[in-house]
Amino acid sequence: MSLSRDTDNLLKMIDVLQIDSFQFFLDGSSMLVQKMEGFELRSALQTAKRNFGVKKIFVHSPYNLYLGGKTHKIRVKSLLKIKEKLKLCEELNFDGFIVHSHIPIEVDITEILEETNDVLFDFISGVPLLIENIAVREKYGSNMRKFNELIEKIKTIIPVGVCLDTAHLFEAGYHFETKPIAYELSQEYPEIFKETLLVHLNDSKTHCGSFIDQHEEPGKGFIGLGALGAIISLFTQEVSFITETSENNLDDYIRNVEILKGLVNSNIRTFVEKLA
Repeated sequence: MSLSRDTDNLLKMIDVLQIDSFQFFLDGSSMLVQKMEGFELRSALQTAKRNFGVKKIFVHSPYNLYLGGKTHKIRVKSLLKIKEKLKLCEELNFDGFIVHSHIPIEVDITEILEETNDVLFDFISGVPLLIENIAVREKYGSNMRKFNELIEKIKTIIPVGVCLDTAHLFEAGYHFETKPIAYELSQEYPEIFKETLLVHLNDSKTHCGSFIDQHEEPGKGFIGLGALGAIISLFTQEVSFITETSENNLDDYIRNVEILKGLVNSNIRTFVEKLA
């Protein structure tokens, strides 16, 4: 969803789409900062939850703010900014703040934990930091073994969850075209799937292992609806599902949301329940 619209249009979109969760991007524009600090937006978000059936509202960090960096100084600076944004998210009663994991793969996990502990250990936030996997080579966010280790250890310091992006996962070279394969993936990297609170259910314009991040509308890319359904089958109804595609009009929004609803309703946790 976009906050470039006025708040009345935001509520109309929620009503038309009949959604129970959504996200928007946090940018650095002064207009958005004014909206974030103003009564109008606070009131609209409260109304969305109270009167329109919205359960979860997520905020995505701007792309120039992420978890990581090549040097200690850059990583600490990023953590301080993340701390500041988490405070704002808590004030506005959001349900998660999403950041990409751009930590270079050569950085030792001990350094990351020490830096996180120094900046955030004494910070108590009611809003979890949702760390998102990415499609960039040689990063913790694209190497599932390193990403799994990061989630396992960093959650002992601060409240974190995972935002699992299906396009990024696929583009980083991980297959999940059937439910058995998706289940094996979840067993190989248990911390990632156990801590997932939000799934960005995106198809991909690029092939598996391309390391090129380009989202496509559900069912129109190289992943396909079957594989997206396979990922959904790993989660319960407590997990939120959001699609991030560039819709040009309301009809595109409605079509993609309906596809998403159909996938969730027909696939959620069915395969795992059968195994149990």
